[in-house]
Amino acid sequence: MLGRFDLVIAILIHIIMDQGRASGIAFPRLIQVWQRITRLAARFTRAALNGPRPRRIRAPQIRKPAPIRSEPPLPTSQGWLRRLLPDSETMPSALIYPAQQLSDLLADPAMAELCGGSGFLDSCLS
Repeated sequence: MLGRFDLVIAILIHIIMDQGRASGIAFPRLIQVWQRITRLAARFTRAALNGPRPRRIRAPQIRKPAPIRSEPPLPTSQGWLRRLLPDSETMPSALIYPAQQLSDLLADPAMAELCGGSGFLDSCLS
């Protein structure tokens, strides 16, 4: 299951990078997207293999001012990737295929069993 997940993520990233460049999205922005997707996928895989970790209690810290960014951060709400790619509705089915594969994989009963039905692994992808 996790091998299939990794393969779907790799295909999705490859297509997003190609389509993003073709759509004129700045390369630094594409790197941000690549980093976000690989971090989410790694977090999901780690959680699937190790299960949920207990929350750590941290001592309060003084917040430092946020660094000034040259570009706004990536959105975090559901559907952020689709909104980031301007022509995602008219893109070739090559982009939609891995997204559908990922959706089908997460709906698979074996993946649901791996997730334990707790919603913990679902939260790893958001």
